[in-house]
Amino acid sequence: MSWFETVPVILAAALVIFVPGAVLGRALGARGLAWLAASAPLTASLVAVGTIAAAAIELTWNPLVLGAFTVLASAAAWGVRTLVAARLAVVRGRTAESRLRTPDRPRPALLLAGLGGFCFSAATLGTNLARTFIAPENISNTYDNVHHLSAVRAVVESGNGSAFDVGSMIHNGPSSVYPFTWHNLVALTMELGNVASLPAAVNSANIVIGAMVWTLGCMFLATRVAGTRPAVLLVAGVLAGGFGAFPFLALGWGVLYPNFLAIALLPTFVGLVADVLKLSPKPRVGTALGVVLLVLGAPGLALSHPNIVMTLAAFTVPMLLFWLVRLFAARRHPWQATAAASAGVALYLVVFVVAWDRIRPSSAGSHWPPTLTFSDAVGEALAVAPHGVPAFWPVFLLILSGLAAVCVQWRRIWAAGIFFVAALFFVVVASFPEAALRNAITGVFFNDSNRLAALLPVAALPIMAAGAVWLWDLAVKLIPAGALDVKPRAMVLGAVGGIAALLLGLAMQNNSLQAVVASTGDQYYASTPESWLLSSDEAALLKRAPEHIPAGAMTIGHPANGGSLIYALDNYPTVVPSLSSAQSPEIQLIWTSLPQLNDDPAVCEAVRKLDAYYYLDFGSGRQVSDMRMTIPSSEDLAATPGLTLLDEQGAARLYRIDACG
Repeated sequence: MSWFETVPVILAAALVIFVPGAVLGRALGARGLAWLAASAPLTASLVAVGTIAAAAIELTWNPLVLGAFTVLASAAAWGVRTLVAARLAVVRGRTAESRLRTPDRPRPALLLAGLGGFCFSAATLGTNLARTFIAPENISNTYDNVHHLSAVRAVVESGNGSAFDVGSMIHNGPSSVYPFTWHNLVALTMELGNVASLPAAVNSANIVIGAMVWTLGCMFLATRVAGTRPAVLLVAGVLAGGFGAFPFLALGWGVLYPNFLAIALLPTFVGLVADVLKLSPKPRVGTALGVVLLVLGAPGLALSHPNIVMTLAAFTVPMLLFWLVRLFAARRHPWQATAAASAGVALYLVVFVVAWDRIRPSSAGSHWPPTLTFSDAVGEALAVAPHGVPAFWPVFLLILSGLAAVCVQWRRIWAAGIFFVAALFFVVVASFPEAALRNAITGVFFNDSNRLAALLPVAALPIMAAGAVWLWDLAVKLIPAGALDVKPRAMVLGAVGGIAALLLGLAMQNNSLQAVVASTGDQYYASTPESWLLSSDEAALLKRAPEHIPAGAMTIGHPANGGSLIYALDNYPTVVPSLSSAQSPEIQLIWTSLPQLNDDPAVCEAVRKLDAYYYLDFGSGRQVSDMRMTIPSSEDLAATPGLTLLDEQGAARLYRIDACG
């Protein structure tokens, strides 16, 4: 499958990710960039809540059900909005139509700059993501990907994408809540795009999330810090596509697909909080609409990944503190209002600290050690160049310029607070010793520096955009006022500014970024005879599996060596679909004693009980993440009577267990 053939799948992914939320957002009254940026978060909520509701009434989840749920939710939202507008019209003596009228259209310069910034970022990120994935049907050769791919397959085949149910399908155990929004978006893409290849749907959805959702959120957040100006929109767009830390780190390590989606959604939420607190320059989303968008988007963010909800809560702390300081400084509010605001902020901080301590993974899953010295961690945070991402000095200069800009323009200083929080998290997790303090601060993120490294661009981009525009404004002030007439001056400055932004964007597509793209692809997505999880020989064997295995037949393949991927890639059920799946005594017996099936009757009893007569031998030596799990060796299996070899390629073999009848 070529990338050209994948274009319809990418379009299907864009429809799934944007259209439902766009319909709901319009019904709520959102307009302009805020509407576009909020579309994907609202879709995430529609999917997260819709899957749970559909499962509760035993309705098969698919694109048609999502469409129906979107229509119902949007109709309800429009109805409530109309009633509220009518009530306010009566109270304030206005007509309902005046409350619902569409705002004036944005200036052509804003539209042109916004479109230019978005297209530049979407094109560069889309191209770089395609280079990272190498081919549409390549998969991430990482530990977590066995779980993620099996979960998508479970959603497609069962028609149940509920966060309360899918976990039990692939873990062979009781139900547990798991953030399955990303998996549902991929499943919907697969169904709407009518594509048989699950990896192609995964990579297509990730291109839309990384290139489009991320870019719109970044552009929206940048305007909340630096204002809604053509220069801000254009600069924010070209900067969004220039970070190695996101999306590429999140698509390598792990693989962190749920975190990847949640981080792409995060900038929009931060921007909405700024609007609700009236910290952002006008025009801004109204307080009521901002609160509604935050509330309705929260389920989608939480079920994309809950630790990003905690990140949003942490980023909100400096915003609230600045809001309170500004309230005190204004001295025009009654003392009762100021006291109530102070109490509200204090209550938020108490709840935040308690939640931060309670809402976190187990310590057993948070064992990742520090990897840097303190000074190196600080340097990597300031340069937004963590974990081997080569530093690019213009990024560092823009960070410093942006920090200076928001300090000089003190009403924007809350953005520096957010950057400080993001940098603090990374420095702590990457350099502090393994002790109670480090765990208290970053245990929410599994003490995993990769997750926190990917957050740095969220906080850095609006600072960099503010710095770039501030430097531009200073340069413009140096031009004599009478150098050009008013109209030619505006046109010349616009043209020069556009060229400067384009050059900045091209500079961000430098060797540093390309090195990250190439290394991520080579290390995680390349399909070679030595690939960590699924070698090229094993992938070829799986493609031929339908020639030898009847439809629906249970198979035996180990997740550590890629054998269980026959479920995700070929839709054959397997006894252990994920590395976290519970293993019954029968499964454990097969792993330890299958070569003794002619001598130990219990082995055949286990095979019959599982009704699994097809075995994938992908070797026992090469296991993902250098695991050392018990798997029968290829040599022992080849010497076992009663195992009929059906197919082989390289060291990969497919057997039928005939000895057990």
